[in-house]
Amino acid sequence: MTNTEKVQSYIQERIDQYCNWYDVKAVFSNESLETTTFNGSLDKKLSIEEILDIIIGSTNSTSINYEINNKTILLK
Repeated sequence: MTNTEKVQSYIQERIDQYCNWYDVKAVFSNESLETTTFNGSLDKKLSIEEILDIIIGSTNSTSINYEINNKTILLK
C-alpha cells in the first residue's frame, strides 16, 4: 500500500478525508466547493497546506481561499 491517494470526487469529500489525516476540521463557507470535483493524486507526506493548495489550484478558480486557525480550516 502506498501513501498516495488517487481520487476523483467532490472536493468536500476529499478535504474531509485529508482533515482526518491531520486531525483538523474543515468548514465550507463557499457552497460551490461542496459540489466541485477534484481528480488527482496526493501524497500523505504533504502538509495540509500543500494539499489544500493542490486541490484549490486544480479548480482553476482564483476566488477560492482558505484560512487555518488552530485546528479549523475555513474554505471560502
